[in-house]
Order: sequence, then C-alpha cells, then structure tokens
Amino acid sequence: MVMKSAMLAQQFANNVLDATKAFSITVTDRSHMDGVPDSLLQLTATAAAQDKDSVDPEKGPWKLTLDIPCFEPFMKHSRNGSLREQMYRAYITRASQGDQDNTGIIEEIRKLRREQSALLGYKNYADVSIDTKMADSVEEVMSLLQSLKVKSKPAAEREFAQLEEFARKNGHEGKLHLWDLSFWAERQREQLFSFSEEELRPYFPLERVLNGMFQLCSHLFGITIQ
Repeated sequence: MVMKSAMLAQQFANNVLDATKAFSITVTDRSHMDGVPDSLLQLTATAAAQDKDSVDPEKGPWKLTLDIPCFEPFMKHSRNGSLREQMYRAYITRASQGDQDNTGIIEEIRKLRREQSALLGYKNYADVSIDTKMADSVEEVMSLLQSLKVKSKPAAEREFAQLEEFARKNGHEGKLHLWDLSFWAERQREQLFSFSEEELRPYFPLERVLNGMFQLCSHLFGITIQ
C-alpha cells in the first residue's frame, strides 16, 4: 500500500511536469509583450528561436511557457490582460485533462489513504498525519486556522479594496480578476516603494548567487561544495 501510494504520488508529479512542459504560446506581435521586462523578452525570444545565434528580443517571436521563470514575471508585468488570462487558466488547470489528467490518481490516493487509516485504527488520514506532528489533534489545527482566518481576513479585505482602488485610478475597468492581481500588486508596490525587482537583477547574477550560497553552506555546516 505504501509503495503504491509512492508510485501514484510520483506519477502525479510527472503528469504536472509533463503538462507544464506541453503548454506554450508563441507571440509574434511586439505590442502583445508590452510591459514585459528585458530579461523576460530575452528568455522568451531564446525559447522561441530556431537559431539560438540569431535571437532578437525586440523583434521576437516570443515563446511563453508555464515554467516559473517565465510565468511569474509575465503575470506581474504583462499589460496584455487577455494573454494573462490564458496563461493563468492554463497554469491552474495543469494535469486536469488528456493523457496527463490527474483526476483518477487523486481519487486512488484518497482511497488508499482511507484504507491505510482504517488498518492503523485511525478515523481518517488527517489523524494519521497529525500523529507525527507537533499539534495534538486535528481539532487543534482547525482551531488555529480559524483563529488565523478571523484575524487576517479583515486585513486582507482592506488590502484588496486598496488594490482595487489603485487599479481603478490607474485605468483598470471592471472588477479585478485573479489574473489581474499580480500585475496590479506589482504596479502598486512600484509606486509605494519606488522599487522594482528588475532593478536588483544585475546585482544578483547566477554565478554570484551560487558562490554566496556555497559560502553560506561552508560557514554553517563546515562543508565544501565544488
């Protein structure tokens, strides 16, 4: 039962990965990439180019994917709401249809967990899981979550109302959709703090970040990574 659960979990992860890799949108109109930072233009143009030696990030084409290095900055910076919607819907529905559909796997995992719980003498899988955790019971966890909800929801609602007002004042029409939130939150952050993540990028090239991480590991754990 444990081995089968592990196999199903691995299959689930593989399906998500395959679905992520299978999706892409090729953009040929430069205006559809308005707002996208230079680093993402370079990344997507390279992904779309047949000849990697003749990449032109300003002329394209540009290949959008659901990989996080492409998806997250695109959702934060793209001014094309239609493309943001397509990307968002594709991202949240990964592995939900076709050969990569995880629906059956989820149900099989749930079934195995119910069987495992009964065999071990627990009421449900939540009780099985909590047995190795710091919390004493599922009820204690639910009480904590409810307490957090009561305290955090009013603040979240205020922040969302402020974001809606900011978006409206800056030209957004209608309600904010889920695929609009990252974009307008980033614009609000830029205005409030005069700060953009892209401005930091030149100071953190990959080689410098890796060297810093390896030095930190050496300092903390006394190990050398080569």
